Amino acid sequence: MKSILKPLPVLFLIYTVLLHAQAHLPVQLVYFKYELSDSTVNLSWGTATEVQCYGFNVERYSSSNWETIGFVPGHGDSNIPWDYSLADTDVVYGNTYLYRLKQIDLNGQYIYSDTLSVSVITGLINIGKNFPSNFSVSQNYPNPFNPSTNIDVQIPESGKLMLRVYNISGRLVFIKDYGQRFSGEYTVSFNGSNLSSGVYFYTISAGRFKLTRSMILIK
Repeated sequence: MKSILKPLPVLFLIYTVLLHAQAHLPVQLVYFKYELSDSTVNLSWGTATEVQCYGFNVERYSSSNWETIGFVPGHGDSNIPWDYSLADTDVVYGNTYLYRLKQIDLNGQYIYSDTLSVSVITGLINIGKNFPSNFSVSQNYPNPFNPSTNIDVQIPESGKLMLRVYNISGRLVFIKDYGQRFSGEYTVSFNGSNLSSGVYFYTISAGRFKLTRSMILIK
């Protein structure tokens, strides 16, 4: 007796194709970028699709080694976009850092992203939530310094915060615009690695306020 093969229902065929396609979705990284905010490196990345994605180790190159600075869970199997982020606050003004993502599957396999190079040049930390009644600029510390030093600033009202550094002849050798800042307490960092030893003058301005002090760089 001949067997009669009946065609599979069209809906079943379509369902099978969809399952097969979904099971082979790649973890497709569509971007990996950073933004500097004060003395924080804000890393962000996004995926278009994911399959068996356990998560992401965020790694930073420091002292001749790659180290994991955080882990962000993935979304397993997904065919919709997802956005991720992680903030690195353990950075030093003037340094350059390398970052990469280690995408890990549920089975333990992994793959690395391209590397980001980030130069931390903001050199500004918000150190307090108080609202000072007076404008003040501290003596830099340490002083003398080599090559970096810090300056504490109190701003009584919102204004554009700027740092200018002049040499002994009065020539402007450094300028940094930190943008509009709210009333508060800040620490400004300055790196003089590209300057020679000597006496310098730094001017901090914030809105209608301005103050100048001297500092000594010794190499």
